[in-house]
Amino acid sequence: MDDDGSERLPEGTAGLGRVVRFHRKVAGLTQQELADLAGVGTVFVREVEKGKTTVRLSTLLRVLGALGIRLEWQSPLRKICEEEVRRADGEGPGPR
Repeated sequence: MDDDGSERLPEGTAGLGRVVRFHRKVAGLTQQELADLAGVGTVFVREVEKGKTTVRLSTLLRVLGALGIRLEWQSPLRKICEEEVRRADGEGPGPR
């Protein structure tokens, strides 16, 4: 996390901006319309589309959500992590 609270996306994610632009154009939206739908500023949409790698994840997720794009995380430890989180939240061990 950077000093301003933003998350630095890995360098290979510059293509995410192209994905956002493609989906926006297919949806027939302007940058302003997408920004309005997502509740973010037009500058943010423009920066994401240009491949800016330092953005607030929560804001990026609003833009992706407005376009119907869902991100999933992958990890070799995902199941163990989810079980630990459930246990910490008092939900029991959960299914294995």
